[in-house]
Amino acid sequence: MEHFKYMYTHAGFCRVHYKRKDEKKHLWLYYCIMDDGDSVQMYRCSKDGEPDYTVDISETKFEFEEPEDQYGKDLLQHYLDSFVVFNQVDELVIEVTRRCNLECEHCCRGDRENLDIDVEYIETMIKNISSIQSLIFTGGEPSMNIGAINKTLEICKKYNVYVNQIYIASNGFFLMKDDLFSEFMYTIFNWWVYCGEKEMMSVDISNSTFHEYEYGFFSKTPLETKNWLSIRDIPFINMKYSENKKDEYEIVDWNKVIPTGRAKFYGGNIHPYQHCEMEDGAIRGTFYLSADGTIMSDCDWSYEEMNKDNEFYLGHITNLAEVINTIKSRMKEEEME
Repeated sequence: MEHFKYMYTHAGFCRVHYKRKDEKKHLWLYYCIMDDGDSVQMYRCSKDGEPDYTVDISETKFEFEEPEDQYGKDLLQHYLDSFVVFNQVDELVIEVTRRCNLECEHCCRGDRENLDIDVEYIETMIKNISSIQSLIFTGGEPSMNIGAINKTLEICKKYNVYVNQIYIASNGFFLMKDDLFSEFMYTIFNWWVYCGEKEMMSVDISNSTFHEYEYGFFSKTPLETKNWLSIRDIPFINMKYSENKKDEYEIVDWNKVIPTGRAKFYGGNIHPYQHCEMEDGAIRGTFYLSADGTIMSDCDWSYEEMNKDNEFYLGHITNLAEVINTIKSRMKEEEME
């Protein structure tokens, strides 16, 4: 192919238009490359880009030919940079850290690890999504890596990714230190400004019996600090249990604890894990990005369970093509059952 001219448009599909000269007939032939997320097809098209007839090349590997001129190179790079893998994700969970200040007996994650997520993993995920309905930050204790929560917001703004709401569950660690408290609340308020449905945003602080054991009955717990008193009336700040719970002390119901991680020998509630599905470029269900880059369907896994032997394992963030293929393969298997 010779005499390429690349033009970029975005109308339902990602397209690259080009033309080449048919030396025998002395005329220009117009083509476009269209990628709908399932297959790549090459279309003969009219001068304005409307498909004329289709030549399906999905069975063969089609590679872009490198334009010789800088203008063509820039436009082609613009196409590749603008390519979005997922139109929408229903629920994206980002495990920002595996560090934690507590060692709760009921923790489904297992023993804490000294690992923070690589920001490049977050950027790779976010830039390949157009819209996120629910974005959840988890850990470990998420307030131990506020930098990653703030950086995710910067990345969403950079790629103009819509986020409908965010959710964070914390054990209240950020309430214990004034500098950490200020940093966390500054980040959270910035997220509140950015979210589409602000009234749906939620930051839950747990006053669990397990946490009382960890903090100690004779020391000040997060909900006894002045920082808690200063934010308790903010609409999106919630406490998961009653403030008077310590006075009303209750026996732990192990039947409500997921039997995995540190609680695998004690818990009684078998979590009904769900496979996520892909429909018209959108991820339906829960997409879980772990701190080590592993992508899982659903959440509430122990660190030990997030591996290739788990049937809910989808792949690694560095290979999204593998993730897509895994989802589609499992959907086909379910259709055949």
